[in-house]
Amino acid sequence: MKKTVLNAVLGMGIGAAFVISSGVQAQCCSATATVDTTKKACFTQIDKDQNATATCKERAAYCKKTHSDMDANKDGKVSKDEFMDNQDKTFTARDANMDGFIVIEEFIVVPDAMDTAKIKEEKKKIEDKSGKDATKKIDSNNDQNVTVVEYVVFFYTRLDDADTDKDGKVSKDEYKKNAEKRFQKADKNNDGIIEEDELIESWYLVPEKK
Repeated sequence: MKKTVLNAVLGMGIGAAFVISSGVQAQCCSATATVDTTKKACFTQIDKDQNATATCKERAAYCKKTHSDMDANKDGKVSKDEFMDNQDKTFTARDANMDGFIVIEEFIVVPDAMDTAKIKEEKKKIEDKSGKDATKKIDSNNDQNVTVVEYVVFFYTRLDDADTDKDGKVSKDEYKKNAEKRFQKADKNNDGIIEEDELIESWYLVPEKK
């Protein structure tokens, strides 16, 4: 996998920043990188202008593409079967060593400057500043922009929540049970379908007016 240089402060505006300084290589995908994004998610899939911040507009566009990808029959809606089938394929694709478990480094592209200890440190800083549930939102400080740190901590928290036996890795069964909870949470009107607007709202975004 190729690497791209991030010359940015990977901070959240809440006193929990750390710096990847100019010239330091950060492991992340770019428009020219040879990353198989079906196997590993990357912040720059959302941050299209690659300025180290994902805006509301960029996140909404990513949500729409995600919704379309999950909508197997292209009827404009995502059923629970479609959602769970997508999650099953996601787990299989991201279980890089095929051991039946996934860890954060398999699930997303983690910048070189953020090992597990650093992720836990940043997670604690966010929780101390904004509350324990803050890291369950991708925009943890509600400033309408998402940094690389927030992105990584958000997905680390998601996997940590899924890891019910707290062995430091997520089994397929744990992942699927967590996926069912996420479907139920996103399905605001409990009709068994996730509309595009519901998926956008589940990412703490306001749907566009039609």
